[in-house]
Amino acid sequence: MTKDKKIYIRGRRTSLKQLEASLAILKKPQEVKTIIRADKDIAYGDVVKVMGLLQAAKVTDISVAVK
Repeated sequence: MTKDKKIYIRGRRTSLKQLEASLAILKKPQEVKTIIRADKDIAYGDVVKVMGLLQAAKVTDISVAVK
């Protein structure tokens, strides 16, 4: 996540809505390893929104890295 709230997955820009749709079709979400790389200036609440989407999709291996 960039400081201007842009979200990228594997280098491709996406939106929260698109992220949610992508997560909904995961066949084995518990096997997905996720690292949220967030700019140090982004609001904590924005990172929590993404974490909430991941948790709602049953993704359990979530790490956060700050750059």
